[in-house]
Amino acid sequence: QNEADRQLFQSEVNKKMDVPNGYLNVGVLMLRWQKGLDEFPKHDQEVSIPIGDLKEVFEHQFHYECEIVELHNQKSPQHQLNHAIANHLLNSNKFELPKCGGKYNPTALWLHAEEQLLDETEGGPESDVLFLMDCCFASNLQKSSTSHQRTVELMAASSKDTKTPGPGEKSFTTALIAALRHLVEKDGKTGFPTSKLHQEILHRRSEPVAMLFDRFNRHLKRIKLTPLDKPNAEERQKIEDFFQEPEKSSVVIRFSLKEARLSNCQIEAFARELPAACEKSDIPVRKIEWLKME
Repeated sequence: QNEADRQLFQSEVNKKMDVPNGYLNVGVLMLRWQKGLDEFPKHDQEVSIPIGDLKEVFEHQFHYECEIVELHNQKSPQHQLNHAIANHLLNSNKFELPKCGGKYNPTALWLHAEEQLLDETEGGPESDVLFLMDCCFASNLQKSSTSHQRTVELMAASSKDTKTPGPGEKSFTTALIAALRHLVEKDGKTGFPTSKLHQEILHRRSEPVAMLFDRFNRHLKRIKLTPLDKPNAEERQKIEDFFQEPEKSSVVIRFSLKEARLSNCQIEAFARELPAACEKSDIPVRKIEWLKME
């Protein structure tokens, strides 16, 4: 319920302050092994079709840019994985790879490659990140980190030290595709948080239990998936101006409430009045965010 309250507040306050909701651009990077290097003899049916279906959902229903990278073993798979992520961060074009196998073992460590996406130093990525990991022991990737600006989440196909079914009706990817199609049809106009996507996946596939983690262990907000509508020139300029304006400072204020819960009417009124109070106080506010309610 707290996430629903936060989403309601955020939507209302953004509308009041004319702040863009969601993201200007969303890019999806899908990583797979080349045919013959995975454990699935029916690679085309078991792997290619589900990945194609997932790509179709992201591109045609969410309007996200989507790229598929095949890792091979003619060159170091680790270098290819690192390169693919680096290219993705730079919003580069298609990452072309040779199609014949070779001398390297088909092994690449995700924990090494993802450091580029978790980098919190100056010059590192500024975007929110959602990892969707359909592999055995995916929850073992969760580890602590720190951040003050970004949201980085991991949705894993199974819990820690647990295997997950391969491609097919019981796979995480199959449940993910069905959940995305259902939610974009149901909530496409307003979007939905990753917590709702997680619950929908659990509804469709209860075992093994898919897990949703906050990679930075802050648990302040969830990433929201919303289909991207192509803005006109004026809207795009407004969005770009907002994201280019840097945050120079922030204030964290704690409200001690007399009620355990707020009604929707209270939340909406709260969201409308806070920007007005800042304006009346001559405080130039860039954005107001509801982080959590305890």
